[in-house]
Amino acid sequence: MDMRQLPDQLAASEKLDPGVAALERVADRVLPDARGRQMWRTGLLGHRLHPMLTDIPIGAWTSALLLDFFGGRRRRHTATAFVALGVAAAVPTALAGLADWTELDRPKKRVGVAHAVSNSTALLLYVLSLVARIRGRRGKGVFLGVLAVSVATVGGYLGGHLAYGPGGAATTAARGSVAGEEPVAIPVVSEPVTATLLAGGTRQWFVVRALISRDGRRFAPAVSRRF
Repeated sequence: MDMRQLPDQLAASEKLDPGVAALERVADRVLPDARGRQMWRTGLLGHRLHPMLTDIPIGAWTSALLLDFFGGRRRRHTATAFVALGVAAAVPTALAGLADWTELDRPKKRVGVAHAVSNSTALLLYVLSLVARIRGRRGKGVFLGVLAVSVATVGGYLGGHLAYGPGGAATTAARGSVAGEEPVAIPVVSEPVTATLLAGGTRQWFVVRALISRDGRRFAPAVSRRF
């Protein structure tokens, strides 16, 4: 199966609708009010929390994996600590992701359900890995950690589609004004680049990102930074 087609297949699958309904009920219980959901979406920074928080468990678990294979005996306790850090960080990361998920349309919510199931499975495997390590069964803990990485990779791929695929946050067209001026045209590129834009007669520098889909359609990039 072509992994590139997986998000589209999930988005079109009505079989995931019961999962969507179940996750909506969870969201209503865990994040019952709009203010709480907004806090988990952007916190006090005015910036999406979920993409930032994912770096913590990903970084911790990747570090544990590297130490498991290359750290030797002296780094076993450190690897265990990294697994524990990733497990702890996964909880607020999931809450922020759930808050973002409530804003999606139905097809993207279906993909989000698969993303959540993958990541929850990976989290469970990491919890079991942590328990095994604490009990001195390091071999089993490392094996469970490798399984968890494999499952989390699928979840991460689906999460990347939700963020950077068509209609995702990173591929939303840059509309409105720039520095109070009329909208300006931004060239579509396949990776982040530094570009010079002319707004109101003033030359300004931006870092822009855009993606080109499999069928060749182009998506206008979002401005990620101005300097």
